Amino acid sequence: MQKIKINLKQNYRNKNYYFNIFSTIKIIFILVFFAIFIISFLSYNGLDPSFLNTYESDKYHNIIGKAGANLSAFFLTSFGFIPSLAISIYFLTIILYISPKNENKLIVVIKIFFFTVFLLILCLYLSDMILKDITDIEVYDNNQYVIGAGGFIGYYLNTIFKYLLENCNIHIFSKFIIKMCVYIFGLICFFSSINYDLIFFLKKIRNLYKNNNIILDNDIEDTKINKKYVFPSFFSQEKKDLEKEYTNKDLDQNSNSENKLCFKTINNINISDKLYKEEINHYNNDSNDNNKYNLNYKEFQRFSDKNENYNQDNNFFAKKNDEINYIPLPVSLLVISENINTKEIIKEDISKISENLSQVLKDFGIKGLIKDIHTGPVIKLCEFIPAPGIKSSRIISLADDIARSMHSKSARVAIISGKNAIGIELPNEQRQFIHLREMIDHDSYQNTQFKLPLILGKSISGEPILADLAKMPHLLVAGTTGSGKSVAINTMIISLLYKYSPKDCRLILIDPKMLELSVYDGIPHLATPVVTDPKKAIDILSWAIKEMESRYRIMSILGVRNIVGYNDIMSKTNDKKITKIIQTGFDQQTKQPQFSSIDIEVIPLPYIVIIIDEMADLMIIAGKEIETYLQRLAQMARAAGIHIIMATQRPSVDVITGVIKANFPTRISFQVSSKIDSRTIIGDIGAEQLLGMGDMLYMMPGGQIERLHAPFVNDDDIERIVNFLKTQGFPVYVDLNDKSTNYINNTNEN
Repeated sequence: MQKIKINLKQNYRNKNYYFNIFSTIKIIFILVFFAIFIISFLSYNGLDPSFLNTYESDKYHNIIGKAGANLSAFFLTSFGFIPSLAISIYFLTIILYISPKNENKLIVVIKIFFFTVFLLILCLYLSDMILKDITDIEVYDNNQYVIGAGGFIGYYLNTIFKYLLENCNIHIFSKFIIKMCVYIFGLICFFSSINYDLIFFLKKIRNLYKNNNIILDNDIEDTKINKKYVFPSFFSQEKKDLEKEYTNKDLDQNSNSENKLCFKTINNINISDKLYKEEINHYNNDSNDNNKYNLNYKEFQRFSDKNENYNQDNNFFAKKNDEINYIPLPVSLLVISENINTKEIIKEDISKISENLSQVLKDFGIKGLIKDIHTGPVIKLCEFIPAPGIKSSRIISLADDIARSMHSKSARVAIISGKNAIGIELPNEQRQFIHLREMIDHDSYQNTQFKLPLILGKSISGEPILADLAKMPHLLVAGTTGSGKSVAINTMIISLLYKYSPKDCRLILIDPKMLELSVYDGIPHLATPVVTDPKKAIDILSWAIKEMESRYRIMSILGVRNIVGYNDIMSKTNDKKITKIIQTGFDQQTKQPQFSSIDIEVIPLPYIVIIIDEMADLMIIAGKEIETYLQRLAQMARAAGIHIIMATQRPSVDVITGVIKANFPTRISFQVSSKIDSRTIIGDIGAEQLLGMGDMLYMMPGGQIERLHAPFVNDDDIERIVNFLKTQGFPVYVDLNDKSTNYINNTNEN
């Protein structure tokens, strides 16, 4: 039987197994030696025989015995207790985290130099403060040595320092200033030497006991965790020296910003310099290519807690053997400004509004009854039941006259679905501010069962409205400049970032305006750098189609219908491998069917969300080609977990063509300039009467239209979220020039 292997990623289990055993033995050995070192210090006794005294005794008070007595006597008499303890802790972290394999050797030497300077100044300080009354270093009648806070080194340094100060003809206050400067310089050397290594050492120990569960810093509040996220994460302290050395070297200063791949080096990354330089050299070689848009970034992923070899498989979604914790975004990153009023407004006089509106309609010859008035955060909805024989179109055409007569900025009139009433929407005198944080905090978002929840805003009645992008399955957004379109796109992106880790959802951002989405460049959720050139979007969409086809091929082999079924099979498979037997043909001699066994190594597939901020620029440069790609993705990509959010500020028929409208049944219209634009987007008038600043009309897949008010998120909130995500890892970019199949690699075995 012919055997076909379908390998979705390279397997490093055997190599990693022995490597992890070696690392574990090394850590245990270091911890045992550290414990012996500390115990010998704590149990030090000056009466124990050592090489520093002439006592002769077979009994040792030191718990470690003779070795502990000699070890503690040497360090305590040389440096004192506190510096000796600092030496032991510091070099423990040096060995565990900054061995020459894992960090630049020059950095290690510099850190050790700074710590040595700090140690000498510490001995000097302790000797000056505590041993200033001792004049003889050799001790007393029992031949014991002084082991004061600074030890021998501190004593001699203090003697030299005092001698230099006494021979200088300066004021006593100047001597005090010199001392303080020396001590402050010692503190600077201390912080330069540790560089937060001790903090990461404590986190490492905590991680060891918690079995790689999610570890949160004490200063992060309001973080809600309801599942285990897994993604290659890194320590948050940036190593600026290495970043400057590697990223700025040999890079073309005149190249576009999107062609520069920023390799940020994070403190204590367990990765060799050789591997790091290979990645940089690979990018430098690619950047010299004549191709104006070269996104052939070699895939790389890094590990922090254990030394793992990075995956060289073309599949950038491959899950690593060693799971590393991903910390979800805390709600505290969204800050509501004090000068913003988010409280509910005081309800206006409903009866007075009802009387005025009834009188206005009577003046235009419209008879009927105002049944109810619903007051929301931005507008109020008046339900008007017209008298028999009055056409709805007659009332709808009076929208401008009603707004003028009611002294309102605008008025929208539409039929209320499912009721024998016409809705007249009038703006409130005071507008309630809707912030994204209150939407994130709401139970409807925290407990949602949607696959890809998007926060749209609040309804007329003030209820939070969410939408599932997986069911839409694509979204078209349009609106003029200043209508709140870009802010709504940001809220949708943030709602996905708050819900999913990079292994569950990946983003592709296309921003021809070069301003709106570029702030997200560098977050680990990105599958490609933020694209700002319209010509480059063609390569992105072409890759998305290949990715869709690759997913469909593997799903057809497994017999599943969509990405949800595929991931369910993956979660139920313990050994991450499935064997399928399929018929491959017939034997020419026996005429019997031939079968082949297929070993499929399954990996989780994340959702891919493609966000295009300005569609008009793409259609002008490559209209037909872009339209063809979008049509195919919109028609077929839903089951593969690929979805599109497309926005434009020019809702004309040459941008939003009939093909695009047919494949984007879900649409959102913000304020537009004319009724023609409103009909182009949602097929009806009314969008020209919106108030702006997030006021929208949401058209559901069935054609039903609902008025919503989008929440607001400012640039500072976005910047905090982006900076928090960047501390958790690098983006793993796809190889757009890879012509091979992303998932299936067939090798025949007899």
